[in-house]
Amino acid sequence: MKLKNITATALFVSLMIAGAKISIPIPPVPVTFQFMFSAMSGIFLGAKYGTISQLIYILLGLFGLPVFSGGGGIGYIFIPTFGFVIGFVFCALTTGHITEKTKKPSPVKYFLSAFTGLIVLNLIGAVYFYLIFRLYLLQPKTISYVLSTLTPFFIKDIAICGILAILAQILIPVLSKNNLLQREN
Repeated sequence: MKLKNITATALFVSLMIAGAKISIPIPPVPVTFQFMFSAMSGIFLGAKYGTISQLIYILLGLFGLPVFSGGGGIGYIFIPTFGFVIGFVFCALTTGHITEKTKKPSPVKYFLSAFTGLIVLNLIGAVYFYLIFRLYLLQPKTISYVLSTLTPFFIKDIAICGILAILAQILIPVLSKNNLLQREN
């Protein structure tokens, strides 16, 4: 692992923490910038280091550091929104994998990469959200409740996919040209 990769991975762990702390508390799912940084980690670092950055973020939180939007600690796994935290790992993995396989990068391809990561993130998050409410909290929430709760956030995140596509199209060539972006598979 090269120093550049370690530094970039640490940068995205830091961005995830900052993204969690910049939060608009709208129950039951706070609005944060974590999806943006999770997808960015996959697009900019690739599948391997994007995923590693998200795993480190989760481990820091589970070991008790208050890095999640609502704090930290092992008990966080019983919070319905923890599924989205898990989903960040798979979002980074998905966006990184798709971006790495893209032959001719374009804003449309970056958008589709981020959007696919968003779908994966929301599938994992929604299922976990539903199961924790139903099985752990013993509150019989319906699938329609889960979907209606998450729809406004999904719409916001689609806009973020567009922003990421533009940023990636501009920044990746510049970072690569200056030898600041190096992916290892």
